Amino acid sequence: MYMKEGEPVLGGPQVSPGNVQPTNPGVQPVGFETLQNTQTAQATPLVSTPSPTFAPSTPPVGTQLNNPAPLQPAPTSPQIPPQPLRQFSPQSTTSPAAPNMGDIILSDTPPQKSKKGLVIALVLFVIILASGLGVYFFISQNAKNTANTTTQTLASNYREAFNEYANYILYGQDSLEDIVSTYEPGTFYSIWQAADEKNKAFFDKSKILFDSIIVQLQKQENDIDFVVFNNYSDIFNFYYLYNTVPRVSSMNILEKYLQDGKESTLEYINNSYKVFDESSGLAQIYGRNQKEVDLLTLDQIDTAYSNGCIEGNTINEGCSNSLWAEFLEQKADFIQNVNSITYEASRDVVLDCFNISDKIYNLGKG
Repeated sequence: MYMKEGEPVLGGPQVSPGNVQPTNPGVQPVGFETLQNTQTAQATPLVSTPSPTFAPSTPPVGTQLNNPAPLQPAPTSPQIPPQPLRQFSPQSTTSPAAPNMGDIILSDTPPQKSKKGLVIALVLFVIILASGLGVYFFISQNAKNTANTTTQTLASNYREAFNEYANYILYGQDSLEDIVSTYEPGTFYSIWQAADEKNKAFFDKSKILFDSIIVQLQKQENDIDFVVFNNYSDIFNFYYLYNTVPRVSSMNILEKYLQDGKESTLEYINNSYKVFDESSGLAQIYGRNQKEVDLLTLDQIDTAYSNGCIEGNTINEGCSNSLWAEFLEQKADFIQNVNSITYEASRDVVLDCFNISDKIYNLGKG
C-alpha cells in the first residue's frame, strides 16, 4: 500500500523531514547538530579542511517510509599527509623538535670520534718519555762520575802498592811515598845486599809486596802497564827463586854421590830444579841450563871415581883433569847462559823499577 506524502503512518509516530527513524534499531541517525558536536569534539587537525554540509533528505514520492535515506558516514579525523623524512647530518648536533616525525635514518658516514682522548694520551706519552730520558741521563752521568771516581781510586791504590814495593827493595824502607831519585850506577841497593847476604826473609817480604801490585794492576784498564809489568814480573820472579830456592853446588853433588851413589844423586839434582821446570820465562831457562851444568858435574865425578881419582872426599885434579876436558867444554855454554841470566836479572830488577815508576807517576798526564 502506498501512502501520500504528508500522511501519518497508522499506529506509528509522525514522520517529519527532520525526524526520520530508521527501521533498523541498531543504527542511530546522525543529525546535523550531532555532526557539529562530533566535529567540535575531534582534535583540531594540523591541516584545516572544510567541514562537509549535511542537508535533511526528503524521501521521494512512492518510497516506503520504512526505508529511510542512506546514512552519511561519520567524518573521520583528517589524514595528515606524509612528511618527508628528515635525514641526520653529522654536522648538525641538534634536531628541531617536531611532532609526529618519522624514524631518523643515520647517514652511512660514521660519526667522528673525539680526539680529546688521543691528545691526552699523546701528552702523557711525551711526559713519560721526557721523564725517562731525564732519569736515563741522570743515571748515566752519575755512573760516569762514579766510574771516574773508581778509576782514580784504583790508580791511587795501584800507585801506593808500587811505592811500598819500590821503597823496600831499593832503600829497605816501609813507605808509600813516591820515589824521587833516579837510578845511580855504583849504588848498592837493598835487594842486592839481601842477595849477597842470602837474606831469604827480605825476598819473602818483597814477594808479598810485589803480589799486591799485581792485584791492583789487574783492576786497571791500561794495557800498556800490563806489557811493561809483565816483563818486570818475569825478572822479579826469577830473581826471587834464584835467591830463595836452595842451590846445588859441586860439593853437594860429590857428597851425595859418595854417600848414596850415582842414581840417588841424579834424582836429587832433578828434584832440586823441579820448581824452575814448572815455572816460565827466565826462571825456566835458568833452571834448564843450570841443571845441565850440574848433570855434567855428576858425570865428571863418576868418571873420576871410576878411574881412582877420588881419595876420601877429595878429587885428585892431576888425575881427573885429563879425563874432564870433554865435560868442561860441554859445560862452558851452559855456564855462560846461566851467568848472563843472573847478571841481567840482578841489574834489571832495580833499573826497570825506576823506569816503571816514571810511567806510573805520569799515568793520565798529557
